[in-house]
Amino acid sequence: MEKHTGVEAVKEKKIEYRNLKRENLTEAWKEYKKSGQNAKRVLSSEKEKKQKQCAGDLNHPEQQN
Repeated sequence: MEKHTGVEAVKEKKIEYRNLKRENLTEAWKEYKKSGQNAKRVLSSEKEKKQKQCAGDLNHPEQQN
């Protein structure tokens, strides 16, 4: 499994969508679905990391007013 950033995952999904529309094959549909699932997973992971970072910043006494 390749590691992607959120931007790369979404770009890959868009490429697979174009392939799906051009070819209209079952295999293209499977690849599109797989890339969509990957994009969701990557974006969810990035969102969770960002939330933990922000929560950590709130717990820092230096960051509080």
